[in-house]
Amino acid sequence: MADSYKDPGTPDRRSAGGYLWWLVTSQRGRVVAGATFGSVWMTGLALPPYLLSRAIDDGLVPGDRGALLGWAGALLGIGALNAWVGIMRHRTMTRVRMDATFRTIQVVGPSGAGKSTLGRPLAGVDRLDTARDADRVAVMDDGRLTELGTHDALVAAGGPYAELWRSWHGEPSRPPEPPESSEPSRPVAG
Repeated sequence: MADSYKDPGTPDRRSAGGYLWWLVTSQRGRVVAGATFGSVWMTGLALPPYLLSRAIDDGLVPGDRGALLGWAGALLGIGALNAWVGIMRHRTMTRVRMDATFRTIQVVGPSGAGKSTLGRPLAGVDRLDTARDADRVAVMDDGRLTELGTHDALVAAGGPYAELWRSWHGEPSRPPEPPESSEPSRPVAG
């Protein structure tokens, strides 16, 4: 998997398809191994019905115990091999997905001041401390934009964002104060 301290490379940002292709080509060996394991696994899924039919036709129906045991052994062997190939396919493709995720986090994740390395504001944050450094904070409620402004302006406005901020930091609720920021909070009518 990609080393979390290693440079992930330069992605193709022209399109979603270009970005996905960059993720694939940045780990060619794993993708080829995953495709190979997947193809062998799918082929292996077709073999047990054939082997079972041969065991019935060559061993069970004519009463040939040797042929029956031979085909049953082949069926057991193919089943065990296919189980191993399926595990390897799953492990390989999980590594492909994890590597792609780590590369994406390194390329798109926060690089400070609430900005992504792509230069656009982040759509969401998992910690309010990150929102404090953003240029603009948008508050959504039931899919509607309810507040928009800087962190300081929204906290000073005393709306839902301020309540969330205060509860996050263990501060008691307090009445709204006039904004100190040059950019006022703009409640959005919904």
